[in-house]
Parts: sequence; structure tokens; C-alpha cells
Amino acid sequence: MNIRILICDDERAFTDRIAQWLEEHQISNCKLHITVKNNVDQVTDDLLCACDLLFLDIDMGKISGMDIARRLRKLKSDAILIFVTNYSEFSPEGYEVSAFRFLLKDQLEKKLPQYFAAAIEKLQSREEMLSFQWNGVPYSLPLKNIVYLESRRRTILFHLQQSVSQQVYCYDTLDHMEERLSGSGFLRIHQSLLVNMSFIQSVHYDKLELVTGEILPISQRRYAETKLVYLNWMHTNKVYR
Repeated sequence: MNIRILICDDERAFTDRIAQWLEEHQISNCKLHITVKNNVDQVTDDLLCACDLLFLDIDMGKISGMDIARRLRKLKSDAILIFVTNYSEFSPEGYEVSAFRFLLKDQLEKKLPQYFAAAIEKLQSREEMLSFQWNGVPYSLPLKNIVYLESRRRTILFHLQQSVSQQVYCYDTLDHMEERLSGSGFLRIHQSLLVNMSFIQSVHYDKLELVTGEILPISQRRYAETKLVYLNWMHTNKVYR
């Protein structure tokens, strides 16, 4: 499971402490992608939409953490929000933005392990989603509904299950999408195609057949790797075609 963590605090020393602790306490079956921002102006909507877990300082000067938290929820993000603060008096506004925990900075070493474990448990209990924006509109797609992704220059077209009729796009590269979906059961079979392995029916030398009936081309130079990765995935997930 890929977990994207955003740490936002204007105290560099504090963000470094959190990031270092997270790096030293990796979770089995989870891959942590950690982004640190010490300047609130660098906290873009794209970053907020993409993160699964946000450590956010309440008091950061001209822009408060509460302002960023409201932006987060306005974007319809369901990211887990942990406020970090120097003060023991927690703002009632924290409940307005569905804060998961309040972490006192002077209790970091004591409280961070249990708060992080609780956040991971909650994330793992959720259905895995892919969040992005298209023309300024935020989207979240369940990974199980994505059959494959097709690159069209700088645009990604999501081919979804037949029960999902809406066509969805986003501005991105397939290289970046492949990185984001690493460990989530997606396989690169061509320069322009990234496939959800749960929809693969069979793999041939020059093509791949999906359970939907679609036939996709396989890059010849990728065939051996494609077959090996798919067979390993089938064995790990106990899938039999």
C-alpha cells in the first residue's frame, strides 16, 4: 500500500524530526512517500489532494493551519489530519475540519508512535483511492474501478469498469502514475499503457487480453518482465485464471 504523507510546519527542525522518525519506522506492506513543506505558500491544492496523511502545524504565521485544513476539506479530501501544536488548549475548530489527533510538540516521541499506528490502521481499512484534479475539479477513483490508464501526450485517460460510464482524464505522465500506483497491482505493459492486473485474463507474446474482452498491445521488450510480474502477482494474490 502506498501512503503519501505531507508534513507542513514552518519549523524546519520539527518537520525533520517527524520525517526522520517516519523513515526509521517503516510499516510492512506499506511504502511511505513523504513530502515536507516549511513554507505554507508551497502547499498547493494538488499536494493536498494527493496526500493520505497530513501533519499540520496550527500556528504558522500569516496563514494558519486551520486555513489549510479548511482548504483540504473543501477539496473533498478524506486525508487523515493530525494537527501539531505547542499549546495544550485545542481549538474547537479542529472538530469542524475532522482532525484525527492533536499532537503536542513536546510529546512527539511519546505520542507519535501510537497516533501514526492509529492513522495507518484507519488508512488500511479504507478502500484504496487515486486522487487527482482535472480542470480544477478534484476526483477520487477507487483503484478497483480502474481497468487501465492510457497516456495521450501529457494527458491520462482512465478506462473504467463498464458500470462506470463517465470518462475521466487528468494532466500527468504515465511514469508518474506508475510511481504513484507502485505496489497497488498495476503493471506497465507499453510506453502508453498501465494495467490493473486484476483485469488481466491472459498474457501472450505481443498482446494482453482483459476480462472485459479488450485486447491491448504488449511492448516486445517488456514481454518477459510483464509475464514474470503478472505470474508473481497471481501467486501472491492466489488468483487463478
